Amino acid sequence: MQNIKINKVYNKKGITIKELAQRAGVSHSTVSRALNNHPSLARETIDRIQQLAHDLNYVPSATARSLKTQRSHVLGVIVNRIADPFYSEVLGGIQNVAHQFHYSMFVSAFEYDQEREAGLIRTMLGRQVDALIIGSSFFTQERISRLGGLPVPTVFIHNRADEILPHSLYHADINGTQALTQHLLELGHRRIAFGGNRRGGLLHRQRLEGVLATLRSAGLDFPSAYDLAAPDGQLGSGVLLAEQLLKLPEPPTAVICFNDMQAIGLMQTLQQKGLRIPEDLSVTGFDDLPLAAFVCPALTTYMQPKWDLGQLAARLALQLLGEKAALPTTFQSSITLQGRLVIRNSTAAPNHI
Repeated sequence: MQNIKINKVYNKKGITIKELAQRAGVSHSTVSRALNNHPSLARETIDRIQQLAHDLNYVPSATARSLKTQRSHVLGVIVNRIADPFYSEVLGGIQNVAHQFHYSMFVSAFEYDQEREAGLIRTMLGRQVDALIIGSSFFTQERISRLGGLPVPTVFIHNRADEILPHSLYHADINGTQALTQHLLELGHRRIAFGGNRRGGLLHRQRLEGVLATLRSAGLDFPSAYDLAAPDGQLGSGVLLAEQLLKLPEPPTAVICFNDMQAIGLMQTLQQKGLRIPEDLSVTGFDDLPLAAFVCPALTTYMQPKWDLGQLAARLALQLLGEKAALPTTFQSSITLQGRLVIRNSTAAPNHI
């Protein structure tokens, strides 16, 4: 590996308000008023100081402002995985609202490691974030107890534990898999499997329950062999699900996957093995990621309002900080977001029942 020589080390801090005042020949309080367009100053003075600040690349000190206002104007955001396409859309929604209210974001991921999560929380609190937004689907009782006592306003995304964690937002996941299962039943499917997620926690249980409840209502059994296990909701887990399916003596005619990524991994693996989707097997996802519409065949799924989830989380955090963040509903203990069924080309009537 070739060594790279660094010729310059950037360790100089930017110009301070005191230095800017000296350059302008005024007091630092005058500079402050000029930068804030205070009406007590002449327009000519304001323009001159603002132009000088621009020329010298002056940036107001966030530390100094936080000492004065007792606010950092930073939201700490912790999610399972930043690379997860689901959370990339959620983060976009949070950022959109944060920008409107002149807040920055401190974003990190704990990668399903609770010790790492605890360290990230300590780091963010040490950096004086004003509020925390924590996104996860896996909440043990111990973790709930620990997170329930944080010293700053905290909003929880994607969990249903509002009796202990009052500021939480989640999707009606049972409704989603009920809609997917009903869609498959209407197509004529009777042997329907579910692709699980061992790290899915309550989300896994709710989505499985949606399948089971709909099958029970139709008078159908759910063989234990159709409760397929996978370590997570990533593409690789779809590969593992495909391998399990191929070993079943009586395979299902349809599979409801935990999410879109898992479904895409499953479809691609089965197609490589010579199976046709949906002629040999109907497949559904969950989430409606942008990629779902562009795989072949386009994926039938259940749309979750991910951008809206992020925006609501940010608005709730800001409202808890006293900002007028315009939540659309009267907030009690939690907010439930509804999605909708999206039918595409990965589902069809079974060739054999």
